[in-house]
Amino acid sequence: MLRIRQSVHYLLGHVLGLLLKFLGVRLGLVNQSAVGHLAFDTEVNYLESNKKSKLKRDRWYLLGDTTNSTLTEFWTKKLSASGNPILLKMYHAIEPLPKFQSLILNREVGAGDGTILDKYGPTFQFNENQKLQARKLLGRLRIDLSKPLVLICLRDDAYYASRGDKHNLHIHSHRNVNASEYSDSIRFLLSKGFSVIRMGREVEKRIEIDHKDFIDLPFAKDLEIQTIGLGNREIFELALFQRCAFVISTGLGMDAFATLFRKRVYLTDYYSVHNLYSSKLFPIFLPKGYFKVKENRFLTAEEVFSSAFLEAQVASEFETHDIKLINCSKSQLLNFTSDILKRETYKQQPTLSKLAIRHSEVMSKRTFRYKTVPELSVFWLNNV
Repeated sequence: MLRIRQSVHYLLGHVLGLLLKFLGVRLGLVNQSAVGHLAFDTEVNYLESNKKSKLKRDRWYLLGDTTNSTLTEFWTKKLSASGNPILLKMYHAIEPLPKFQSLILNREVGAGDGTILDKYGPTFQFNENQKLQARKLLGRLRIDLSKPLVLICLRDDAYYASRGDKHNLHIHSHRNVNASEYSDSIRFLLSKGFSVIRMGREVEKRIEIDHKDFIDLPFAKDLEIQTIGLGNREIFELALFQRCAFVISTGLGMDAFATLFRKRVYLTDYYSVHNLYSSKLFPIFLPKGYFKVKENRFLTAEEVFSSAFLEAQVASEFETHDIKLINCSKSQLLNFTSDILKRETYKQQPTLSKLAIRHSEVMSKRTFRYKTVPELSVFWLNNV
């Protein structure tokens, strides 16, 4: 009897969950826990719909505790005014009942690669009160903002660990990095006249650099960022991305804020050579190494390009194929940072190697997402 009652409660819970998600789509509510999807996917979908783009992304409503009320408020007003339902991408909208996803959420399957962001200027705008608050908050920074600003976004276990989320902690573990490995790259940027801020709220390790133009924001107690309130913290973070020259990121969701202001994002220690966007906002990227454990060797570049299973999103999929992802070394990261500055400062475009051309050829033939692809780092290609 108890088991039957539990089963009934389980079923009713999911039916109620489906109804809430259905109503969320139909009523046009924004409520999203994945801030990267909230920032990037919302604008891509909005532009594709309003500019009558031929591209159609996977359109799913994103449900969860909102992570940025500033963006939520903006998009709720924008999308309500345009008369469009809020159609965003989500991998686990109705995870327990995937067969009902298309029925409930009116899923439109297609391939959106982000290139529409290259054609149009930013949609997001601060209101006047937010602009005033942003100026005040930026005034707290002790670094020289007359210098070009670089933001560093590094992914680790801290966010999910602090919430006791063992599920996401495991499936996303392959995307994490050791922040200390980026110290040489940060020092290099500082030596070239840049100011640097390491972004994030909950992180594992401090980056041990003492420099007047470097701020390790999660540990910057002197700025009293933790005391300004969540709404102001959101404005502050968005204002930094608006102000920066470019971003170096390992795929932290927050880096999507850069695309709101059409700032370039250079992906490092990235887990995939397949799951990328074609937008010019992601010019080049540096993947992790793909190590075949039982064979005690790294996959060659050609093996990486042709292995469809490396489209994997979660750690267990790599493990199933005996692949361990190896983080980039300090020297690889430093070389990559040097390459970034050649492009940013001197507008140098390195000659594409045969392997880089091969990667572009392989990826452009894949039908699920790409027209063009970000360029693979020459330093990765020379070492696989």
